[in-house]
Amino acid sequence: MSDAAVLLAVATGGAFGALARYATMLAVAPLGGRAFWLATLLINVLGSFALGLLYGASQRRGGAPWVTALVGVGALGAFTTFSTFAVERERLLQAQRLLEAGAYGLGSVVCATLAAWLGVRL
Repeated sequence: MSDAAVLLAVATGGAFGALARYATMLAVAPLGGRAFWLATLLINVLGSFALGLLYGASQRRGGAPWVTALVGVGALGAFTTFSTFAVERERLLQAQRLLEAGAYGLGSVVCATLAAWLGVRL
């Protein structure tokens, strides 16, 4: 696969992933409502599961480089986000919503890790 084809695959996947993330955020927490962080939690858990599926399948069957570029790097890279998680957690802490901040932090790490584990095994 040429470098130009890899770049095109990443860009195409990235555009799709960014749009999917935005649509998911609007569906879960329209206009950044009180539960704004739930959207990011859902996105990161779904993305971890999907990347686990992709990784597991490529380990068992061998993966095509364009699929990894399109789906793994492009779509899932744009869909999931650690930086948004960190900023949203900081917003919860600043608002003194300590229980939510703790649940969000722990829930994100535990649920995303379990989702990735499940994806790899499926």
